[in-house]
Amino acid sequence: MRLLFVTPRFPYPPAKGDQVRCYPQIRELSRRHRVVLLSLAEAPVAADALRAMERLCARVEVLPLSRANRARGIARALASGRPLQVGAFTHPEARARLQALIAAEQIDLVHAVSIRAAECCLFPKLRPTVVDFIDCLSLNFARRSRLERGLLRWLCAWEAAQLRRYERRVCAAMDAGLVVSAVDAEALEHPGVRVVPNGVEVPAAVPRVETREPFSLAFTGNMNYFPNDDAARFLVREILPLIWQQVPQARAYLVGRNPSPALRRLADGKRVVVTGEVPRVEDYLRRCAVAVCPMRAGSGMQNKVLEAMANAAAVVATPFALGGLTVVPGEHLLVAESAAEFATAVLCLLGSPERRERLGQAGYRLVRDRCGWAAAVAQTEEVYAAALAANQSPAPAPGS
Repeated sequence: MRLLFVTPRFPYPPAKGDQVRCYPQIRELSRRHRVVLLSLAEAPVAADALRAMERLCARVEVLPLSRANRARGIARALASGRPLQVGAFTHPEARARLQALIAAEQIDLVHAVSIRAAECCLFPKLRPTVVDFIDCLSLNFARRSRLERGLLRWLCAWEAAQLRRYERRVCAAMDAGLVVSAVDAEALEHPGVRVVPNGVEVPAAVPRVETREPFSLAFTGNMNYFPNDDAARFLVREILPLIWQQVPQARAYLVGRNPSPALRRLADGKRVVVTGEVPRVEDYLRRCAVAVCPMRAGSGMQNKVLEAMANAAAVVATPFALGGLTVVPGEHLLVAESAAEFATAVLCLLGSPERRERLGQAGYRLVRDRCGWAAAVAQTEEVYAAALAANQSPAPAPGS
């Protein structure tokens, strides 16, 4: 099969949610199919990143997305009633470049990564097109609007409404859609959307509880993503004080790139450590006594939960963090919602190395057996096959 991936960000290195999903997809698919990549890039693509994708793809084309491009795209989105999330990732040359690649590479199917990339792929649609929504962005912004205040609250609610209308338009035009969780599929309300969860890289060997730092917590993620920033502040301001009442030596590591100045100010270097970007997030997941995921916003599946379980960390998470992940609370992880419930669950694990070990090993076995990327991509290939079967008549030549 000849596949064209269209991405709003360069897939490598896989740091943000869309990259964490599409890079392994391309890696797995390239073993059996010819993959071509057309990618926007907000910053210059490093030579090693470009080489990493050229090793997987038959052809790689990059469209630099300058600040001026983004500003013009946002202005046009405001004028036309489209979501800002779409306008910010609209490139004036994307549609022409897509058309040229389809013709030159004889593309069978287009895979658009998120609705940010769907604009040039669907309007007009030149080949059978699968849109990987990843998560339901309108749900994401609706949840965020409930946590923001003032103008930001209004703006998030407005963007959620624009996204909802745009998602309906995309669903009507696409051949099939993908999301990571049933919650997102239900929010999109379209029969052509299929749940294909994320996979995770599972290490062959995992640390045991005696090698971990006692009384330590780890929260991981890109800290400039609002749901992660909100979760980190919720942890430090509301959950940790309750934990410190009983375990004053407890220490929390907030691990991830681009923490805000406000988040950095919450660190004291002893009981709260804000690391910024680190070479290997896995080192903290293998070192902590408990991995925490106190999400109050966002949508989709939180990769941080899968990654923590893959490294045999005992996990405490809110329902928001699970995103449809098939787990048994109390067997694979602990689930808590309010600050008091969350602190109680963490304290339970800090006081019981045996239970931490039991949860960590159960979580590791779950992701090892069910959450590999090969299985996830096999489901994606089934969606491709169905989309192609529904478009058996010869596709018109681009521009005809």
